[in-house]
Amino acid sequence: MIVHCINCKSKFPVPQDEIFLEGKLLKCKNCHQEWIYVSKSQNLEKKIYSLDLNLSKTEHRLKEQRKNLEEKIIGLEKDLKNKTNELSRQNAVQEKISQYDKRITDIEKINSENSDFEIIKSKLEKKLTTVESDLKNININIEKKSNYLDMKINSINDIKFNTNNLEEFKNIDQIDKNKNEVLDSTKKDKKRPFWRG
Repeated sequence: MIVHCINCKSKFPVPQDEIFLEGKLLKCKNCHQEWIYVSKSQNLEKKIYSLDLNLSKTEHRLKEQRKNLEEKIIGLEKDLKNKTNELSRQNAVQEKISQYDKRITDIEKINSENSDFEIIKSKLEKKLTTVESDLKNININIEKKSNYLDMKINSINDIKFNTNNLEEFKNIDQIDKNKNEVLDSTKKDKKRPFWRG
């Protein structure tokens, strides 16, 4: 019978049958390893038992792994659902931000237009002030000219009145002269003696 060393796997012949070697201590001539001999059938049983244990452990491990994976999948599905809802909310927020951005752009445009209108208003107010000032000066000049013309007209009327008065004065003066002449002539007559002779 041939026996295999459990350590170095060397083969060596043994003169006894397997039944007689069962449970006996053997020593390898090559590596000097010692072991208790186990028959092939017993070895197979041990191997089957060991395989069964390993298989059970593997089965248990795989079941645990599957359970963990299922739990993780459930957790990931919940996370995905939450993240999808959050993404939906963020898209809504982003849409609102986009609308606010557009409104801000519109407001900036209106503000810019208002600034332009302010400039135009300021220029018009300045122009209006200038026109009002010019109008006031023109009105003052018109008033002065009007007063001057009124004064001139009054002066002309006074002169006319004075001219009429002058005519009257001339007539009065003429009357006075005539009176004076009459008086003078009477005086001359008075200077002559009262009697002639």
